[in-house]
Amino acid sequence: MSTAATPDSRPSRRTLKVVFEGDLRRAVLPEAKTDGGPDGFELLVNMVFDMYKFTEEQRKLVRLWHMPGSGEPTEVSNAKGLELAFEESKGRGKTFKLQVDMATESSSTEAKRERIPSDSVGDLVQEAIKASAGLPLPRKIEGEGEDTKVWVGERCLTGGITQYLVPVWEFIVDKKLMAELPLAISIMAEQLSQGRCFRSSMDAALEARPKLASTAIVQKAQQALAAISKELEGIIPPRQVGIVLLDTWIDLQPMLRAGILPTIKPETVKQMIVDRAKVRAAKGDSNGKGGGNAMSGKGTTTKKK
Repeated sequence: MSTAATPDSRPSRRTLKVVFEGDLRRAVLPEAKTDGGPDGFELLVNMVFDMYKFTEEQRKLVRLWHMPGSGEPTEVSNAKGLELAFEESKGRGKTFKLQVDMATESSSTEAKRERIPSDSVGDLVQEAIKASAGLPLPRKIEGEGEDTKVWVGERCLTGGITQYLVPVWEFIVDKKLMAELPLAISIMAEQLSQGRCFRSSMDAALEARPKLASTAIVQKAQQALAAISKELEGIIPPRQVGIVLLDTWIDLQPMLRAGILPTIKPETVKQMIVDRAKVRAAKGDSNGKGGGNAMSGKGTTTKKK
């Protein structure tokens, strides 16, 4: 006798795309039952585990991410988060895309920590250095041009992102240059702590370490940071730019450790930074401090004639 479910009793199924290390697969997820069975998130996790044949040890380190329309990846860690991800994707007329990543044990623990943003530049510098310790770096490069492959940890990256990773590789294999980096960071931290704006602090640090400043990757980084800093100075006081950039860098660490950040477009990361500055500016306005772009950090004023 057939036990197939009738159209009325069969649970609805939802389509999604699942991506792990470049391997994209389509899947369907049944609706969770309401009789005490596993919820939607548990069904999703079990489906991912079976799909990629993860070992027991690997399962402890799996993390799931959703890329919403805002461009800022959101970790999916419970049934409510999963429903919000499905609804957000449906609202944009897109299929829900799930990014699966394997975190290190240390970063998995770190990702669960709730950060309390600090306005102390000194504290943020120290936290940024600590958060950056042990980050996965490029370890192997193969091919040239469009066929370039770069291994970061256990992940193999291809495509446009390799044009940024190859110079990073060339930089980190030069021990003399790597020795210059902490010296420049120390100078920059001191300048920031004295109240100088981010751009002038960065320029002072590189002027003091000319060998470091002459490298292609540092010049590109300096140009990019100078451009975003100038844009932020039109939103918040210049002395707050360093706080926003450092705070953003710290919060990006889980994505960097999971290997997601290199796959995100630079303009998306830029928008994340700008949005954070706008939030800070709005809080300043609500407290009566104002945003402005005055070097004094007190906002702009209009003189009466």
